[in-house]
Amino acid sequence: MKTKLKGNVRYFQYKGDILKEMQKCEKELEKISNELPMYEQIYNKAKKEYENKRKRKIDLEDFIILVKEKLKEKEKK
Repeated sequence: MKTKLKGNVRYFQYKGDILKEMQKCEKELEKISNELPMYEQIYNKAKKEYENKRKRKIDLEDFIILVKEKLKEKEKK
């Protein structure tokens, strides 16, 4: 089964016997339903890691700027 989107309307396309196609879709739905919690966990972990690294990068950049300013002040004295 394929889904096509035209504007705000979804169209479903399939070939062959509709009952067999529905059974295939039910199996795929069950598989996806079982996998989604795992992917959600991976996504949340990656999102958390990204945020932590982004914050750390900002802290490092700010620290380096501050140290460079302090070193310039010392050189002037």
